[in-house]
Order: sequence, then structure tokens, then C-alpha cells
Amino acid sequence: MKRIAPLAALLAATGAQAMPTLTTHVPPAVAKHAARLVGAAAPGETMELAISLPLRDEAGLRALIALLYDKASPQYRHYLSVADFTARFGPSAADYDALVAYATAQHLRVHARAANRHVLDVDGSVSDIERALHVRIGLYRHPGEARDF
Repeated sequence: MKRIAPLAALLAATGAQAMPTLTTHVPPAVAKHAARLVGAAAPGETMELAISLPLRDEAGLRALIALLYDKASPQYRHYLSVADFTARFGPSAADYDALVAYATAQHLRVHARAANRHVLDVDGSVSDIERALHVRIGLYRHPGEARDF
């Protein structure tokens, strides 16, 4: 059974670097203690992850978006190409390559790369993901539906 979990984090290129705090890896029902832990996720189960790297110059991006939607602005509706967006705001090629190398070294399979280098889609076993991200993945009972997640 495959499970999909979004994950926003900049992963360290090597295990020697400090791991950042993961900020969106806990579902709200778990964080609010509404879901009951029923056990550990099966180590051999496959999970899919979307790992996102932070954009560069987020303040500049917010300012540009405001101009794109301001009818009085000369930049109104002058959208960027993917290449231009990536050059101005996307993670660097070196950071993206480091993420790919880290994921691969952790036995995660890369199955989709984003043209803007913002997201990398990977999958792997629960045990490999736990080891790579320094987390424990639990199996929880959904508080409002007859299912576990």
C-alpha cells in the first residue's frame, strides 16, 4: 500500500550537517492529539514523499506577485517563464543536486523532478525514510473515519 505525505524541508547534503526542524510533517489530527496511535508503520511499506526546498527571495516574489495583479503596474499580467522564475526564485542547481544525491544515498527512488527545482518526488520504504529524515512514522486511527493512516 502506498501512502503520500507532503514534506517541506531542506535536507542536509551530508549526514554530518545538522538536520533542520521539519515543519509540516505532522498531520493536524496527530498534532492536536485527535488521532490515536495504533502502532508503528510497517518498515517495508512504500511511502511517497514530495520534498520541497525553500524558494530564494520570498519577499521579492511576494512583491512581484503584487505587481503582476496590480492593474496600475507596468508588470501587470507579465508572468515569468519557468526558466525566469527558477533563475530568480528557485533553489540553486547545486542545492537541488545535493538533495537528489542525499535522497539517492538514503535508498530513496527519485521519480519526478520539478523544472523550477522547488520539489523533488521520491519514494522509499518506511525504514529508509525514517533513517533518512531522522523520524519515526506511526500508524494512527483517523478520528472521524473508519481508517488508519
